[in-house]
Formats: sequence, structure tokens, C-alpha cells
Amino acid sequence: MMFSVTCVVAAILIGIARVYAAPRRGRDVSSWARVMGCVVGADIKRSWLPGLHRVRIAVAYTVDGRRRVLERVHPSDTFSRALARTLKHPIGSQATVSYNPARPEEAVLAPRTRRYVPEQAFGDAVAG
Repeated sequence: MMFSVTCVVAAILIGIARVYAAPRRGRDVSSWARVMGCVVGADIKRSWLPGLHRVRIAVAYTVDGRRRVLERVHPSDTFSRALARTLKHPIGSQATVSYNPARPEEAVLAPRTRRYVPEQAFGDAVAG
């Protein structure tokens, strides 16, 4: 009985880890508009999965007079890789944001590929 519970738990954790590290797929973003943004947040959090970390990069950008914040979360298998990613985007630095002109809240941070993956982006109206 104990062996079967352990196997089930191990299978679930392996499945979650595979989904967590799966390659991302999406649609073509090559025609999306680009705008310069400013990095307003960058931090590292430990994942609940052993040995993994999550890097959060937040970039503020403005489209049609409305301020939005793109928040992107990256999985990382080591702390040193997570740290390298945050050092690549220091707070206050500029970053290129590609956004969907029809829905500016859909955005990606300097995509290396031409594919889009929905990010955790949200828009806030500029106060004042």
C-alpha cells in the first residue's frame, strides 16, 4: 500500500515538472507593434518543486496613453541561472515589449522566437 502511494505521488510530481518545463508554443508575433518599456520589478522565488526557482520580471509600458505592466515568470533549474536572468533585466533599465495592437494587454518581453505565449500581463490606467 505504501509503495503504491509513493508511486502515485512520484508520478504526479514528474508530470507537474514536465508541464512546468515544457517548451512554449503559440502564435506568430512578428507583426506585433513594439514599444520601449521600463523594468519596474525583478525577483527570484523558490518554487515548491525541489531545486527550482521562479524569476519574475515586470516591465511597465504605455500604449495609447494607457500604462500597462507586463509580468513574466520564468522557471529556472538553478539559483545561478535565475540570478543571471534578473541581472539581464535590472530595475530601471529599458526593455523592448511587443504587443498585440488589437489587444495591447497581450504582450511579450523581447521575444527570442516569433511565437507568442500568453503572459501574465495586465493593464492599469495611468493615474493623473
